[in-house]
Amino acid sequence: MSSIAAASSTTAREPAPWRAAPEPVLLTPARRAEAVQALGAAFAQDPLILWMSRAADYPYTAFEQVVGPYLHTGASWILNNGAGALLGAPPGMPKPKADIGPSLVWLLLRRYGPRTLVRGLWYELYSATFPPKQRHYYVYAIGVKPAFQGRGWGARLMQPILGLADAEGVPVYLESANERNLTFYQRLGFRIIRETRVPLRGPRLWLMLRAPQPATA
Repeated sequence: MSSIAAASSTTAREPAPWRAAPEPVLLTPARRAEAVQALGAAFAQDPLILWMSRAADYPYTAFEQVVGPYLHTGASWILNNGAGALLGAPPGMPKPKADIGPSLVWLLLRRYGPRTLVRGLWYELYSATFPPKQRHYYVYAIGVKPAFQGRGWGARLMQPILGLADAEGVPVYLESANERNLTFYQRLGFRIIRETRVPLRGPRLWLMLRAPQPATA
């Protein structure tokens, strides 16, 4: 469900600290809330999120539920200014996922209704078959807050995981439900390996893989 939304302009009154090019740092539990806010904002108009629920707070609730396991993978990053985050997993690690217990089921049912609950659980089951069998780095989600898009920060955020994959000679895999993002990923070396459509009238989904790149002199 990786996503980089369309670029947005910023005002001239934007605080100076946001103008400096940020650096990705490892995501830790101390910055969990920042990651949820960045990804929730970035995914507010993502087709997969909107298919699950159009409630304005749903993207934030969704990431609050799934971000926990990614805080300890060693393959998740946040921009040091908090404007963007990437949730990833290294080769050999099973795809991290939310603890789908009674409390989560009740939360989704009470706050968003049975349709969101059914679609969210269905997608978890459906997407479990997607990742390739070969060893790979996995990007579950990447996003930059809309006010700070169009500056190359998404590519900067992606560089650590691409660098690790290249150094280890393994590919990077991700899924995207936003067609506008395909060019961004293709510029980074990803190629589409499969196109599908999520059942229950869901959006189109592109599965993408980036082969390891040789070191340049």
